[in-house]
Amino acid sequence: MKFLIFFILGGLYTLSFSPYNINILAFLSVVLFMLFIDLDSKKVSIIQSLFFSLGYFSVGTYWLQNVINNFADINYFLTVTIIVIFTIYLSLFVVLPVIITTY
Repeated sequence: MKFLIFFILGGLYTLSFSPYNINILAFLSVVLFMLFIDLDSKKVSIIQSLFFSLGYFSVGTYWLQNVINNFADINYFLTVTIIVIFTIYLSLFVVLPVIITTY
């Protein structure tokens, strides 16, 4: 349940950008992420930051499915696979500082 909260916080962070421009959500989601993360346990903090970044990048890259599927003529399964790999790769940029901080 706690990991779902981090996923939702990451998704809410995306709403602070265009076209929604709810700027307070950027501040609130990052502050709540910092308050809720458990830096005492290395494994748990890495998983929590992974869920936050997966929520952020999966909500932020939903439009790529349409672009890849329509303009690259790739089937749906391969499109979703590409987006999942891309999202996991982008999540490393949030997870790596948490790994360094916990050590």
